[in-house]
Amino acid sequence: EEIIELAQSITQGFQTDFEKTKAIHDWVATNISYDVDAYFSGTYVSKSWDALTVPRQKKAICFGYSNLTAALN
Repeated sequence: EEIIELAQSITQGFQTDFEKTKAIHDWVATNISYDVDAYFSGTYVSKSWDALTVPRQKKAICFGYSNLTAALN
């Protein structure tokens, strides 16, 4: 439900699937930072990168970006 609400908020006012997908991409790229520390320290293995955790933490590695984007779409 939380993901659905976020997706609706991000895509409000957009009509086509392309416009909605671009809005989601732009939101994720703007609002989620790459977790460089986790990546280089290797702690990314023990972290959760699910679609609910990523927007709460506001950072992720590639796996988190893709999980969030897929869930929002």
